[in-house]
Amino acid sequence: MYYIRRLENEIKVPEYPNGFVWDVDDTLLNSRVARGPYEGQSLHDLSRVEAAHIMGGQAGINNEYLRTLTTAQSEEAFRTAAEHSVAGSLANLLAMAGVPGVTATDMHDERVLEFVALRQEIHLKNIRRWGGLHSGAKAALEFGLRHTNLGNAVSTTQTADEFEVVYDTFGLGRFINTGHVLTYDNSFNTKPFAEPYRRAAKTLLSASLRRHEEESIISGMWGVDDSPLGLQSARDARLTTVGMGSRVPATELLNFDQVDVAVDTLADIIILAKSLHRRN
Repeated sequence: MYYIRRLENEIKVPEYPNGFVWDVDDTLLNSRVARGPYEGQSLHDLSRVEAAHIMGGQAGINNEYLRTLTTAQSEEAFRTAAEHSVAGSLANLLAMAGVPGVTATDMHDERVLEFVALRQEIHLKNIRRWGGLHSGAKAALEFGLRHTNLGNAVSTTQTADEFEVVYDTFGLGRFINTGHVLTYDNSFNTKPFAEPYRRAAKTLLSASLRRHEEESIISGMWGVDDSPLGLQSARDARLTTVGMGSRVPATELLNFDQVDVAVDTLADIIILAKSLHRRN
């Protein structure tokens, strides 16, 4: 189902989309392991825990907290990180573990960088082995490609290497041009800042447009994200925001001011868009 924000006694009905900007993790990509012995676990936590167990056993670290890290502790490290990124969560994890000289905000410490590289190697393997797209992802991307004027762009906190694996493994090249992708590596600020969605949206625009023309077109794009932080980024970038209820139920996402529409599944985005097209 889809749910449209109500303002006082008025329902704020969105315009038919002229294009889409998609988040990846937990929006297009199902970040929960769908099969095997780790079924139901987060890919991110799986990779973080595996890397922590290795990191904690290294001679220069030798840390019991890391060697025995649990999924719950991994989730806490991400949730309470100063920056919601891989480096931010791992710096926070080393600080939580009491590794001498590491703070939660020092993402350039050599031990943090080593941890990031180790987790990255493991995570790429886990995406290939355990990852999968959400049901309806390819149909939604196909809809964006075939039935909107501007097509699809991506705004993701994944690194370029991670997105390349997702892009190649799950055949996203049919729907998304790599020139319309903004990853963590080429963004100065992470979500919830406006930059990730704003710059991704502008990749779909002609460079010759004037500022007021850009604003009008961007406001007609739908930014689809599962997290309140990502949806805040899309809202501040002036897109119409669509909350995907993969981690937080859609009905709860609608309680956030930055959400215009919430959907239970990606298929509901197509249903909503088609209903708007019939109205017009």
